[in-house]
Parts: sequence; structure tokens; C-alpha cells
Amino acid sequence: MWDLQWSALTARSTPFSWLRPEDHSSPRPPPDLQAFFDADLVGRWSPAVDPAVRDLVRKMQRLTFELTADWDEVEEQELDPPALDRLTEIRVPTLVLVGALDLDAIQRAAGEVTQKIPGAIRVDWPDTAHLPSMERPDDFLVLLRDWLAS
Repeated sequence: MWDLQWSALTARSTPFSWLRPEDHSSPRPPPDLQAFFDADLVGRWSPAVDPAVRDLVRKMQRLTFELTADWDEVEEQELDPPALDRLTEIRVPTLVLVGALDLDAIQRAAGEVTQKIPGAIRVDWPDTAHLPSMERPDDFLVLLRDWLAS
């Protein structure tokens, strides 16, 4: 049962349905969720990440698991045409920020988005994982302000 819930949550928390299940390299949390959230979440954290940020992410992840526990009952509807097939229609400036320590699936998704959206700019930050704006908030504000001004 837990494996099914974890698979469903992992797949739903991934922004692109085309990602294969084997792309989700994050570990399966134990039935004791507290132990999972007390861990360093896969060891993907840079040592420079503020412990307060880690705590916020743990709380956010725990809430995600709690809120989506009964999503097996929600019927999914595929978009027609699929969103990935429509990325070329986007005509607004797009900045794609990726943490180098994020999952391979997210790296590939960022590449696909950057490639398909005309004029999209990709920025890769070393020593960050899935939430670079939380892990490096000051650097994020500089990046965002510079990008908006350009």
C-alpha cells in the first residue's frame, strides 16, 4: 500500500507526466513519516543550506503527503493536446532555474522546457537541489531582478 501511495505522490509531484517511474530516484519514505522528514531528504542538500530552510522544506513536504493521501480517488484527465506539445506556443520571456543536485528527471524536464519555449533561458546552480530560490534566496533575488531588467 505504501509503495502505491509513494508512487502516486511522486508521479503527481513531478511536473511532467512523460517522466518514467524509474526517473524518480528519491528514496521511498518509511511508514514512519516523521523519520523520513527528520532525514536530510536524500542527502541532496548542500552543506551551505540554512537549517531553517531545511525545516521549512520538511514541513512543506509533510503537508504535501498529508494533503494528497487520498488522491487515488481523484480521476485524472489528460490535456488534449498535451501541455508539452504546446510549449512552443509560449511567447513570454521564460527563465528556467535548476539546482544541479535536483533529480535527473527534473534536469531532463528543465532541458525540454528550455529547448521548446522560444527564447527560454536556463540557469543551473551548483550546490542546490529542488528549491534553489529557498536555498539561495539572496542570489535568487539578484538573478530575478537582473533577468526582469533585461
